[in-house]
Amino acid sequence: MHALRARFVGTDGFAESFSDAVSHEVTDPTGVDTEVTLFASKTTASIGETVMLTVAVTAATGTPDGKVTLTQQGISVIGDFPLVNGVAEIPFSSSNLGSYIITAEYAAMPGFKAATGQVVMTFGKAPSELLMTSSKNPANLNEPVTFIVTPVNAVTRAKLGFGRVHFYDGNVLLTGGRGVPTSTSATNPAILGTVRFTIPNTLVQALSVGTHQIRAVYAETDFILGSEATFTQTIVAPEKPTTTTLSTSKSPATVGESVTFSASVVTSDTGAKATGNVEFYNGPTLLGSAVLADGVASISTSFTDVDELEITARYLGEANAFAASTSATLTQRIDKFGTSVSLTSTPNPSQQGQEVSLTATVTSAAATPAGTVEFFDGAVSLGTSTLSGGSAVLTTSALEAGSHDLTAVYSGSANEAASASAVLSHGVGTESAEIDMVQQQASQAAAGASTDVITDITSEVISDALSGQVQVLSASDGKVGLTWAPGLKRGGTMIVPTADALPTTESSWRFWVKGRYTDWDAGSLDGQLWNGMAGASLLFGDGMVAGLVAGYESYDYEDTVGATLKGDGLSLGGYVGGKLTDSLTFDTQLHSAFIDYDVASGGISGDFDATRLIAAGGFSYALHDGALSFTPSLRANAMWEWQDGYIDTAAVAHGARGFGNARVSGGARVAYTIPLSEGGRFIPYISGYGDWRVSDGDQTIDSVLDGVSGRIESGFDLQTRGGINF
Repeated sequence: MHALRARFVGTDGFAESFSDAVSHEVTDPTGVDTEVTLFASKTTASIGETVMLTVAVTAATGTPDGKVTLTQQGISVIGDFPLVNGVAEIPFSSSNLGSYIITAEYAAMPGFKAATGQVVMTFGKAPSELLMTSSKNPANLNEPVTFIVTPVNAVTRAKLGFGRVHFYDGNVLLTGGRGVPTSTSATNPAILGTVRFTIPNTLVQALSVGTHQIRAVYAETDFILGSEATFTQTIVAPEKPTTTTLSTSKSPATVGESVTFSASVVTSDTGAKATGNVEFYNGPTLLGSAVLADGVASISTSFTDVDELEITARYLGEANAFAASTSATLTQRIDKFGTSVSLTSTPNPSQQGQEVSLTATVTSAAATPAGTVEFFDGAVSLGTSTLSGGSAVLTTSALEAGSHDLTAVYSGSANEAASASAVLSHGVGTESAEIDMVQQQASQAAAGASTDVITDITSEVISDALSGQVQVLSASDGKVGLTWAPGLKRGGTMIVPTADALPTTESSWRFWVKGRYTDWDAGSLDGQLWNGMAGASLLFGDGMVAGLVAGYESYDYEDTVGATLKGDGLSLGGYVGGKLTDSLTFDTQLHSAFIDYDVASGGISGDFDATRLIAAGGFSYALHDGALSFTPSLRANAMWEWQDGYIDTAAVAHGARGFGNARVSGGARVAYTIPLSEGGRFIPYISGYGDWRVSDGDQTIDSVLDGVSGRIESGFDLQTRGGINF
């Protein structure tokens, strides 16, 4: 491809000049034909918009290389562009309106012939867009507001530095409301194409209070389409400054208690009262809002936790009237509920050892308190109990005799404050304890002594029967007795021991009655015991005796503090004895007794029943040498008594008890018989015995009977011919 031009060299009076270039293609007659395809990314575009042109040169064989030349119809050569693998891509834009043929010419290259391709493109005016804002929105009445408008090419987003902008308030043209976009500034390129319009100005008055739709209209030019933008501008009246003051109805308040917060809003204009809403906050948390009434807004609320709160009130203001304001922070303290404790004791007074119920009732202004209560006797803790329904109960029997200052201390909870009761004076008497003590000591003493009496009398009866002696009337050692043997023959007087004379009787029966009085004065006890017994003995076999016995006993004991035990009862029993040899005898016996006891101390009393079981046995050996007799013996008795429980008149419960005593006795009796005139006898004697006693059972104090003891007895028996024995 060749560009040919003609040159006029010029002559006198005529200047040199050149003709237009004429393309002349010289083809390679041996080259292959080529085809040029020209494609545009879009065939309709606006001026200044970039369109991508793609040129593809193809041949039957091979890939053409070289370049393509683009020209715009009637305008100019666009340029030469190299082929890459037969393809050239060219970005293209035009500043000329209208439709044009774009031609792509491929110049012949060795082995390839020249070819051309075309595409028709249309370029129209570029669309515009207005970017609009204001210097302040909302703005106060009469406050200058500048509207800032930047026209841009809607396609390329480039600022437009030409044309005019007109301003409207709605559909009303604002006088003077037009401007020419600023030209390029070398010192501040950022202001290129920006229009600024300020209201009010010398031609346009200020916008009124309210909302205004400000329109900016960009007028169409030779190359740019027109456009418009709308901006909503709010004009408000100047708001009067306000001051908000916050107060509380109560601080500190308690958990759950209603608290009223009041916000007072005042303005700089003493003749105006603020209106609108106030919001109340605890830190960032909204508590509630209220409407101002006569310049004051209030809310009431309560709090569930103990704390120090930071409360503020925010007046939201009133548009075009009053400015918003916030109060200073108010510290609201929330304390625990106050509590009070009342203490009662039941019974009061009580008895030592008696269970006492201590009841603490905790009250508060809130719901029923929860937690624990500790009870004190002076400074000594009696124990802790958990509140249930506002009350805590502790039962104790540990209060000693005397006066006690009792208090109850509530430990408090998350929402209730701790508190203590007033001192409660509680008296503890000793009467019930004294009753308990006299019951143990005196009943054990009475049971032991009565057992000794019953078993000793029964042993004597057995011994008398086996020795053949029938005492018509006897009195000795605190005892009196009467024995009757049916069929007695010897003058109706008395039967003397077998060693002296054998009685003659036609009956084997012996009926007897004996009584004994025992005086007790040992330790802290002083008392009397009466025993009466009656029975029947039957002699049978070769030196054997058996019998039945019934008895009555009565007690009257008093200890050193004035506590008493009294009682009486009946006993039933049986016995068997016999001779193992002429000198050696044995006896066994078994008794049961049923006792009714009464105890008292001061004004307190009680009564209970008891059952007693007695067993005894022994051996004796009688030696005689003329008037002298020596009788060693070994005996044992045991008893067990069951006592019922009872409640005394002070409502103190005394538990059931059981206890037992046992005695083992060994010793001898030495006697000398001196005959008297008229058939009487005088028998002085001396005896000595050792006793070993033990006890066991539910008694809580030591037995007064336990241990080893010795007895020495001396005296005389005086037997008269009339059958009286002293």
